[in-house]
Amino acid sequence: MLPQEERPETTDLVIYPDLEAIDQIADEYAAHETFGEYQARHSANTLRRQHDDLTLFCTYLAAAGAARSPDELFRDPKAWRGISAGLVKGYVAWQLQQGYAIASINSRLATIKVYCKMAMDAGALSAITLALISLVKGYRRKEGRNVDRERPVSRVGAKKALPTALNAGHAELLKRQPATTKIGRRDRFMMYLFLELGLRCGELRDLERDDLDLATGVLFLYREKVDEEQ
Repeated sequence: MLPQEERPETTDLVIYPDLEAIDQIADEYAAHETFGEYQARHSANTLRRQHDDLTLFCTYLAAAGAARSPDELFRDPKAWRGISAGLVKGYVAWQLQQGYAIASINSRLATIKVYCKMAMDAGALSAITLALISLVKGYRRKEGRNVDRERPVSRVGAKKALPTALNAGHAELLKRQPATTKIGRRDRFMMYLFLELGLRCGELRDLERDDLDLATGVLFLYREKVDEEQ
């Protein structure tokens, strides 16, 4: 054994990572990505509707003195700080006063709850706040009908409460587009696709020329709403 003064000095130090700092960075990253991960799983139409829902919510918040921007609520969990069950409940009542349809009110309330849940997961809202917000209820069908009887306006905009029914005669008239012009032939073909095959507007919009096999008379299309190829 070497004497004390002859022993080589050890200068290498073992550096342990600051786990608390790493955890904090990871949590901040997860919080930032919460909305992005959710939105990546949903269609463009769903996200567009949700953004519209949040836009109207911001109109109400501005009137209530708690201004936010739709883009902030759509992308940033921290923008949900300060949102309470009282504000959400007031939002439902405000929509009733404005004459919005019950189905629209219920849909917008569902959007608010989804984003509040993600904000809680990201640490922007407490579990207690989320629980109270979850208790804010929409309207069942019978309840909505009763409410509509008591308010002067129960629908805003041009959208009808019920679809327009067509009988076979109406359908035949719609298919009698003039075949002597390019636009007439196009419209006639569109009416056949709508009325005979039941295509949705988006499905018709996305059709390509190659989707129709003229030799076999088979039309291939992707139905985004149900995620099926037919």
